[in-house]
Amino acid sequence: MDPVESDADKNQSRRLVAMAILAVVAVVGAWMRWRVLTSALGDLNGDEATMGVVALDIRHGALPIVLAGQAYTAVLESYPVMLLTSLFGPHPTMLKLVAVGFWALAAALVVGAASQIVHRRSAWLAGALVWLAPGALLVISTRAYPGYCLGLAAVSASYWATGLVLSAEGAATRRSALAGAAAGLAFYIHPMFLSVVVPHIGMAAWHHRRDVRQWWVPALGAALVVNIPFLGWSAANGLSAFDNDTAQPGTYLDRLRQFGGDLLPRAFGLVGPDGAWVVGRLLGVGLYVVIAAGTIVGGVRLARGTRGGRSVAVATVLVWPLMALFSAHGYVADGRYAIIPFVPIVLCLVSATEALIASVGSAAQKPSSVTVAAGVIAVWVGFLVVPYLGEVVGRTVDDPNPVVTEAVGRLEAAGVNRVTGSYWLVQPLSVWTGGAIVTKPTWPQPVRSERQADIVDSSAPDTVAHLFQAGKDWVWTLSMPTENYRREEFGGVILYLPIDQE
Repeated sequence: MDPVESDADKNQSRRLVAMAILAVVAVVGAWMRWRVLTSALGDLNGDEATMGVVALDIRHGALPIVLAGQAYTAVLESYPVMLLTSLFGPHPTMLKLVAVGFWALAAALVVGAASQIVHRRSAWLAGALVWLAPGALLVISTRAYPGYCLGLAAVSASYWATGLVLSAEGAATRRSALAGAAAGLAFYIHPMFLSVVVPHIGMAAWHHRRDVRQWWVPALGAALVVNIPFLGWSAANGLSAFDNDTAQPGTYLDRLRQFGGDLLPRAFGLVGPDGAWVVGRLLGVGLYVVIAAGTIVGGVRLARGTRGGRSVAVATVLVWPLMALFSAHGYVADGRYAIIPFVPIVLCLVSATEALIASVGSAAQKPSSVTVAAGVIAVWVGFLVVPYLGEVVGRTVDDPNPVVTEAVGRLEAAGVNRVTGSYWLVQPLSVWTGGAIVTKPTWPQPVRSERQADIVDSSAPDTVAHLFQAGKDWVWTLSMPTENYRREEFGGVILYLPIDQE
């Protein structure tokens, strides 16, 4: 047999195996998210509903630039949400599908980023690990939080574009502009992504520090062009874009400790929302040590390699002290902050996988990269995903949003379509009904739609219902005396229906 033909046959066989594995990865990742969306964790909370509330404003002619009440966050996802809900109806699943779509885009883009620093045969593993996100990251990948899934895609694009710049000896105008635009987009989506983008693109800036025409002008110019809407809004509204109303108590060192001791174990599915170890403390700690060791080994290997690899290694180290500058570390509890360092951690783990391949087997009998990658994926899903789905996500439920469904039914039965009250409760009502129920959160909770707030404020008091969480029924915010309402309690909430509407 011709050895050339034999090698060609082997390569073809490996490609077919790799394609089959990727198909399985795609299906398993979709199944994972279906499990979350059909569980109690598939509910639509107030923060997620924001994306739909803004989409309703867009349908009424608004062109929002930033999120009302939190103007350092972009609302770009609301535009595709508006399109989808216009075509297929107002079901809140549309919001979640947009978030999942952007997460899938991030998984595809991170393959390009990985291909700049590891062998192309290993780069697809990075996309697989992102798509098969474990633990709290899996839940976040289904949450329609403005800026999160799209931000992950922007970070992945930034790492890919900047990697292209670093892989070349000299800067090229188009690549520089692409890197600047991707980094600028990440900033526009949410400034927290600066902590993972700046160290990475900063290495490219240092390497091309003397190249004004081919690097600085196109990179900075593209970043500014992407941010023209945000900069224009900021110029018209002062520095209010940078006001932070989500600050949590605690020091800088507290935040650093929480990242390592709390955030990452939750993110990787080792610790559940209640703080308990999902797979038991001994195995959980062991897996955490393996992940940490893999990140360190991979990072060291990247630091000793190409400029692109060194930039990822530097970002993996510096992201933590930069993240700690953001004071909203309460988001450690649901794991959402782990989305920031996820890309460099995955890239380091892929590099560690290559180191594993190089260290095992004889020169003639080394395992293929496809075989090792398949093993890594199996361990990843088997230990970080499956136990979390069983212990935390739990069983499938008939309705992940029973309270919203019940509240909508009671309001429609009473003929009431104006509601104020808890931010976490009333925003989903508006999205659920496609704007048929108009809502306004009760002060001091943030108002995301001034249009809807104005409608509620201008409505007669006897046409407005009030919805609160049990134990937080702020009767002093009622539009009329309590005797003018019928008080109904269900599902841990309290609904005040104006009696005049009966």
